[in-house]
Amino acid sequence: MKKESFSLGRFLYDNTTAFMMLGIFVFFSIFAEGFLSIGNITTVLSSSSVLLLVSIGMCFVVISGGTDLSVAAAYGMGGLVCVYAIQGGIPAEAGIVLALAAGLMFGLINSFLILKVGISVWLATLGTLFIGESIERIVTKGGTPVYLSGVDGVFKSIGQGTVVNIVQEGANITIKSSIVLAMIIAVAAAFVLKKTVLGRHLYAAGLQRRAAELSGVSVERCVTIAFVVSGACCCLAGVIGGAQLSSYIPVNGRYYLLDAIGTVFIGSTMHRRGFANVGGTVVGVIFFGFLTNGLNLIGVQFYWQYVIRGGLILFVLAVNAYQRNVWALRTRRH
Repeated sequence: MKKESFSLGRFLYDNTTAFMMLGIFVFFSIFAEGFLSIGNITTVLSSSSVLLLVSIGMCFVVISGGTDLSVAAAYGMGGLVCVYAIQGGIPAEAGIVLALAAGLMFGLINSFLILKVGISVWLATLGTLFIGESIERIVTKGGTPVYLSGVDGVFKSIGQGTVVNIVQEGANITIKSSIVLAMIIAVAAAFVLKKTVLGRHLYAAGLQRRAAELSGVSVERCVTIAFVVSGACCCLAGVIGGAQLSSYIPVNGRYYLLDAIGTVFIGSTMHRRGFANVGGTVVGVIFFGFLTNGLNLIGVQFYWQYVIRGGLILFVLAVNAYQRNVWALRTRRH
């Protein structure tokens, strides 16, 4: 087999997003005081656990050929079920299990509406988003936060526990248990998608549904699994979010919906063929974390941050699309 020769154009195309991210990182390193400190870096990474879990769930659904707008409601439902269970005297471990069960139910409802009822994925998940958030408001009597006091054990550890804590020369280097758990799930998800038959079937169902069906792939099973994984990941993220704050804040999941979509599609630009993938999604989550952190450090108001983040997402996707078209044209010519 002939070894493929190095091509500068191919190299730049494959790493366009990485170079852009590196440029932004260098910018903040110069203009944001303390951005490059070990303490700041570990803090940003540790605070990315919730978005990472929601994004992994979104990644599975995108790979299967859909988009899950209900991740915000699933996140909220996970926190709601767990916090209310603990408040009612149920052990934290059982509360977490109940939250995961709620996530599984969310996924099953979404897949039923899409596959059996025939509602489009956008409208089905939009509907469950509205219903889920309405339930949050109804249960909390209009959206009143629920605070927990004296919570210890597993629930506190999952959100506030520390795996590494080093104080050195005034810098506090902390790695939270939540990000360790999220990374373990990310590694497991990447393994499933890259190394198992289920992963290949999920990609096939999303890329060529009819061809996948003709080759014996159960597309309905793949879509159901994708939505169940999404629901479970989001509800676990809701549990961690509640544990971090020792409270439940209704409709707080909306903050993660658009970010999760953004991280998955930014991550897809790091794949040679433009496929959603867990590795790229992790990079997208880290990118969003450091971008928000850098903007805060240089004093950018939060409402301008959304403009900048949206503009950067469009810029990255536009440049990637241009590079893809140019490379495809050159390939056809040769």
